[in-house]
Amino acid sequence: MKNLFKTYFAIFAILIGDLCIVLMGAFSKDLSDVYSALEIAFIRNFVAFLAITAWIIGTRQYHLMRTTRLKGQILRAAIGNMDIVLVFWAYALIPLAMVTTILFVVPILTLAMSILFLKEKAGIFRWGAVIAGFIAMLVISYPALNGSGEENISMLGVTVAFIAATGAAFVQILLRSMGKEGEPPLTTIFYFLGLGSMFLGIPVLLNGLSVSTLVIGSIIGLCLTGLGNQVFKTIAYQKAEASLLAPFRYVALIWAALVGYIVWQEVPNTETLIGAFIIVAANVVLIIRERMDKKISEKEIL
Repeated sequence: MKNLFKTYFAIFAILIGDLCIVLMGAFSKDLSDVYSALEIAFIRNFVAFLAITAWIIGTRQYHLMRTTRLKGQILRAAIGNMDIVLVFWAYALIPLAMVTTILFVVPILTLAMSILFLKEKAGIFRWGAVIAGFIAMLVISYPALNGSGEENISMLGVTVAFIAATGAAFVQILLRSMGKEGEPPLTTIFYFLGLGSMFLGIPVLLNGLSVSTLVIGSIIGLCLTGLGNQVFKTIAYQKAEASLLAPFRYVALIWAALVGYIVWQEVPNTETLIGAFIIVAANVVLIIRERMDKKISEKEIL
């Protein structure tokens, strides 16, 4: 009964965490009329960094501020923070649901990079998922490539979103490497936010940053949802395995479609819906294959 409660709580946490991601994107999109993607990313990072630093000091867990992988943390922070800038830029350029759909290709791109760079083994199912992912990318890009005239879809926006997805996949490879060497997740988050605030803060503060009272609500929403995403995702993955939670993460597509329609009257086009179906199907195949491999490994150990 206790394990069942933990599982349901983890599912609830991941659903709320992904809702926070979608709302963070919505607040970012709203702020894009006033601030650049660089400024939005800095605001989000700096407030979150202050919050996590206060928590570490308040709980006296000073060891979380120490790292044995400083070079890896710097590289992860540099790539990860530029990736966030690209994501926020994409939100400003194309519909919320389209960006959310494109970002779900990250696990497939991560697999492709693992095969190419980490020399991980891949059978027909994994290669099939990779190929399906690239087909989905082409389908989603079709309106922009074809010049269909949809005013809220630009080739620039689609390109930025796909570059952001590729960057996020590369970050996953880095995190996997750092995780194997025992770096605590909160240490990585601390350095990611701290170094990111420094990287992004230099150009932003040199250019000058003013806080407009007209969008203070969106700024607060951006910071709260950004922090909420980190908290709820951390709780979820502490309570349940990633493979169990993965299918529930696709509810984010529904969140994004609803928020996009309610706020901006955005309706996902046919290509986005088809692309989303292909990406979800490909990811589900990967999840099933991962579970099968895990069961085979457990049998071999026994």
